[in-house]
Order: sequence, then C-alpha cells, then structure tokens
Amino acid sequence: MSDETIVEIARTIEAMSPEEKKKLLELAPSLREITRSDGEDAYLNAPLWDIPEVCAEDAGVEDLAENHDHYIYGTPKRTL
Repeated sequence: MSDETIVEIARTIEAMSPEEKKKLLELAPSLREITRSDGEDAYLNAPLWDIPEVCAEDAGVEDLAENHDHYIYGTPKRTL
C-alpha cells in the first residue's frame, strides 16, 4: 500500500464522527487482507461466486448461506 493511500485513509478516518469510527472498528476484522498460502490476495484471484465464501471464512461465519439476510440487513437469524 502506498504512503499516499495510507494518508488518505487516515484523513478519511479523522473526518468521521465517533459513531462512524465505532462502526469502522466493528467492521475492521472482516476488512483485513486475506492471503492465500501462496501469498496472493484471495479476493483478486477468487471467482466472483467464491468471494462470499472467502469473506465468510475470514469473518469466522459458518452459516452465511442460511443467514445472509442477518449479516447483510440485520434481520433475526434463522433457526434451522
């Protein structure tokens, strides 16, 4: 990541409200870079249909298919 990108990220965070910063902290673990064992970025190399699985694995979510509405919209989880 370039120094310019880091500075831009820092400025964006500084301009956020406290509520926005809190939300960012909650989302940060799922935003971290996912790296495959060969060192390549999994998001860049994964087919489009595999990206939800890659994201779910990174976030430790085991029921993404069943409860995607919960994770996207905040609806109650389904019990199967």
